Amino acid sequence: MKYSELEAFHAVASAGGFTRAAKARNVAQPSLSRHIRNLEERYAVELLYRRGNSVILSPLGERLLAIASGVVVQVDEAEQLLRNAKGAKEGHLRIGTVESHELTRYAAAFNRAYPEIELSVVIANSRDLLRELVEFRIDIAFLAQAEADARLWTLPVGRHPVIVFVNRHHAWADRDRIRIAELEGQEVVMRESGSMTRHVFERALAQRGVRIRKLLEMGSRDMVWWTVAHGAGIGFVSRREFIHHPDLVPIEIADADIHYDIDAACLASRRNAPLIRLFFSILAEAMATGG
Repeated sequence: MKYSELEAFHAVASAGGFTRAAKARNVAQPSLSRHIRNLEERYAVELLYRRGNSVILSPLGERLLAIASGVVVQVDEAEQLLRNAKGAKEGHLRIGTVESHELTRYAAAFNRAYPEIELSVVIANSRDLLRELVEFRIDIAFLAQAEADARLWTLPVGRHPVIVFVNRHHAWADRDRIRIAELEGQEVVMRESGSMTRHVFERALAQRGVRIRKLLEMGSRDMVWWTVAHGAGIGFVSRREFIHHPDLVPIEIADADIHYDIDAACLASRRNAPLIRLFFSILAEAMATGG
């Protein structure tokens, strides 16, 4: 198998079509088609189902993509290693995080140290970020309450208490703290099921036997924020992620330790990849100096 063929398959499979892959890689579409056709004919297999301008992976194609993703990333890392050998640091590092604030100062410190290295950041819940990490779509993930996983190398970053917040017209608007039992029967705007903030919040309620009414389920922290700002229900968020607004009041939960821990994680097999190693060195330095 030629690497160019595997690379072409990875590009088309990742982009979901020949046209998008050709545009993203700035190559001729017939070249991609020829590489993949050679691959399929040589091994007498079908890797892609063609449907107009888009493609769908066959079961065999799905399995090959999982391998190809790792190979392509490792080739990129080898190139970065050689390119940066003379001290000129460059490349592209993809980071995923559950919280924008947690990453901000570390990303800024990294950019100051290595301005030539491009950083791209996605925000999602921990479940989705873990999937993106093991599928080589991101290089580093800031995960909430990461469980032990032999595939990962992790570094503890911080602990975040969870608070509730209400609209300024709510009956609790003049309070700065409540007891967890007071949430009994209250209408709460929930995060999506993959949210670790929701997980630790619901776990604390279950431990105390407190039952709430799930008013709405929202797919992002911002949607919860806006819903409560418009007067519907009670929201919850990590204290650090609460965004102050004239219509919102943050309230501590006085008698319950509801929190989650944040870990920075990468695949253990990629711990010494050049850009990942650089980022973790800046991260450790920033944590040690507090800035």
